[in-house]
Amino acid sequence: EESKTRGVSVSGTAVGYAPVDTIIWTITLEAVGKDLIEVKDVSDQQVKNILDAFKKRAIGAEDVEVGVIRIQDVKLGEGSASSSIQKPYTVTRVVILRQKEFRMFSDILNMLVKDRPGRFKYELVSSRKDAVAKESIVKATQAAKDKAAAIVAVAGGRLGKTLSLSEYPPEGFKVLDNNIAVDINSPALSVESERISVSVFATFDIE
Repeated sequence: EESKTRGVSVSGTAVGYAPVDTIIWTITLEAVGKDLIEVKDVSDQQVKNILDAFKKRAIGAEDVEVGVIRIQDVKLGEGSASSSIQKPYTVTRVVILRQKEFRMFSDILNMLVKDRPGRFKYELVSSRKDAVAKESIVKATQAAKDKAAAIVAVAGGRLGKTLSLSEYPPEGFKVLDNNIAVDINSPALSVESERISVSVFATFDIE
């Protein structure tokens, strides 16, 4: 008679915090006019002006990216007098700045507000996000194993080998973020940090 494998299934969740260390600025430059050559020249000057402003602030070329030039006709409103009217062109370019010196934030913000080179937005990101996620998954796996061992010990058994281990919940198992118990919660070492939560789902043999 075949003996059925006895197992215990658990989850392990670890939360880590990746300190924000980079500000990503997205600046959209636009030039509009009826002569495409002149409009492109204006666009080129806009790019030069903002790159010069970055250079004065000792921002390296490796932290700046200029997107491809985009050209489109500006549609005339309905009821225009004549289709022979020359349509204006819009030339758009996007400049991305990766700012790693937080002390320069106010200076760059003031420059963008004062000089008004174009529309802009910024985002706070962490270069350690992937590293913290990898560290957290190891902690979550250990937490799952420790939890399973404690449950089995209370039941009078001993934890055996791992039968399954996955970052994804079992089929048909719904996970709600507000219902996940955190097993390991690392402290946030910075006021501006990105919270990273990692869960694993494991089944262990019971000996």
